[in-house]
Amino acid sequence: MLISTVVLAQKDFEPGYFIDNFGKIFECLIKNENWTRTPKEFFYKLDEMEEVKSLDAYSCQEFQIGESVRFKRMRKDNFKSNSDLKRGESGLTEPVAEKVFVQCLVKGLASLYLFTDGSGDLFLFSKTGTEIKPLVFEKETNGVSNLSGNNTFKKQLIKEFECGNAPIVQEIKYSRNSLIKYFEYLNTCSGDNNHVVFKNTFDQSEPFFVNLKAWAGIQNNTFAKGSQNAPVTYPDQSLPKFGLELELFPRLFGITNVSGLLAVNYFAAENEFQGMSQSEISVTETDLKANYKILEAEIGLRFYINIGPKSAIFLDGGFALIPFSNTQLEQMTTLTILGREPTFSEQQRSSPLDNGNGGFYGFGYSYNKRLYVRFSGRSPQNIISPNIPAFPNDEVSGKSISLGYSFW
Repeated sequence: MLISTVVLAQKDFEPGYFIDNFGKIFECLIKNENWTRTPKEFFYKLDEMEEVKSLDAYSCQEFQIGESVRFKRMRKDNFKSNSDLKRGESGLTEPVAEKVFVQCLVKGLASLYLFTDGSGDLFLFSKTGTEIKPLVFEKETNGVSNLSGNNTFKKQLIKEFECGNAPIVQEIKYSRNSLIKYFEYLNTCSGDNNHVVFKNTFDQSEPFFVNLKAWAGIQNNTFAKGSQNAPVTYPDQSLPKFGLELELFPRLFGITNVSGLLAVNYFAAENEFQGMSQSEISVTETDLKANYKILEAEIGLRFYINIGPKSAIFLDGGFALIPFSNTQLEQMTTLTILGREPTFSEQQRSSPLDNGNGGFYGFGYSYNKRLYVRFSGRSPQNIISPNIPAFPNDEVSGKSISLGYSFW
């Protein structure tokens, strides 16, 4: 597990460069996060031994990872993203005076860029020596399809480029692959055979949104007697605990730090205690043995708080239930009436746990979304059926510490 974590960490940082505000180029290692949205910042280190630092569009003009991905800075008041348009009335809004990164898809005499913030893709373009401009495309205005607006970006291309009025322009769509193909054509037609296309090695696809984890740890069970008349209850005990967990990241509305989880945990134990009660005329000694196997299920939510480039703390909680349990109870009672021989009676019972449903909570630490440490607690549940009169509603509650490993 530790070796695989180190290997993955090394792959996260890839050779690249960035250009600062003074135009100085720095060769470095940049964390490739396979962004599905245009990043606001990126993490880098000057070499393997250096501290990890971050830069945003206010302190960096451009950065590139290998030959796969390049981002360039521009002022956002030069364009309006889809979310900006939705915030304004009738598609209008005040310009936003901020600097952002845009992804370079094609670099040449005709360059193509992409900006996405979760509300849709916005493509931009530039010619050599000119500023970056948006390719205008509006699907609808006030709920009505805007057919003329859908062709605005085609009219821009025809107007801006000498080769733009070829029949191919009528076939293009406002999509990544279609526009990349068209800008390749524009560069070739303009005599730029050295243009660069950033499309083959950079994976822009959505990361796998379900994680599978294995957990192993120690659970401490605390027992409490349900009746003051019961002799005694079980002593606390610590047990090995194992589990599997599926964690789902829906990534709705741009939220990436909340997930849903479905987990199953298994533990088994044997326990035994002896108790004695005495009246004026008799003494009752009880020997109770229990052998139980419990499969718990947890359904809930988890919230992450990032505290570093690879570190996060998390909180979780939700509903817990017992889909399966097997409890073997054996009770031996010795009744002695003062001045007489002891009388024996034996009682056996096998049953599932009673009232096993409840809640759970947890908190912990995550490293690189691969290794986890988690503390968790479980609400009390009845371990002994109420129809054993001497021990009604005895409860068990558990707290555990576990180590987890995510397989992807």
